[in-house]
Amino acid sequence: MVARMHAAEGASDSEEIVRLVVVVDGIIRSSFHRLHPILEEDGVTMGQFQTLHVVSRLEGASVGEVARHLGVSAPAVCASVDELEERGLVRRRRSEQDARTVELSVTSRGRKVEARAWRKVAHVMSETVRGLPKADVVIAVGVFEEIVRRFEAEAVAHATASP
Repeated sequence: MVARMHAAEGASDSEEIVRLVVVVDGIIRSSFHRLHPILEEDGVTMGQFQTLHVVSRLEGASVGEVARHLGVSAPAVCASVDELEERGLVRRRRSEQDARTVELSVTSRGRKVEARAWRKVAHVMSETVRGLPKADVVIAVGVFEEIVRRFEAEAVAHATASP
């Protein structure tokens, strides 16, 4: 990895950013491709899985909050939640603080589906990185954690700045 970094030093910053975007896209697509069959066994689409995962992370969130987090419309999330609820993976309940708000939560069955899918992704990732120097994997993890942290900080800043 270090050798590749030195070789890439001659490239412009914008070329490196484009390469980063392409690489991240490739990782996401490849991961989703490997995840698809396990989700299919549970009758869950990739979009539904993403909704399930966000509901799991944002326990008690509303449809609107989940939609903002996913960057999709509330009606799209609502349709996904309808299907997840029908399969017994997600439940809706009225907020105790505000009866106008419906909160979402993941059922125990939904947690099992999510955990099984992430175990599969972890297994695939483990196989994929086998043989890479541990230091390179540690660096990659650190870099991606920092990118995620910056994206999330930007999203929070944007959300608090919006009316």
